[in-house]
Amino acid sequence: MIFLNQIYQKNQWVVIKYHLLLKNKNKLSIIIIERMPRQINLTLQKQFGENLRRIRESKGLSLLDLANRSELDKSNIGKIENGKHNIQLSKIFELAKGLDVEPKLLLEFKI
Repeated sequence: MIFLNQIYQKNQWVVIKYHLLLKNKNKLSIIIIERMPRQINLTLQKQFGENLRRIRESKGLSLLDLANRSELDKSNIGKIENGKHNIQLSKIFELAKGLDVEPKLLLEFKI
């Protein structure tokens, strides 16, 4: 089985970490490092934030409601929605929990 563990940006590089669970129950980590132009990253952040806002508003939730349900700070959610904050994979799952949706729905947007 392959599990996506973490995606983050460090300067102009995108780091993707995967974990493979082998048959003998050992874990093998794979790290992929790719260069991502800053403009593409900013576009992704903006599109993700707009999608998050659309879903939140369609559920009739305020920022404070979502913050309480997802255990994330209201100001951070606002920054994410405005495309000002690069989000970690773990926060995507927290937001999905707070919105009561599958995490993949937060990533369904056009670039």
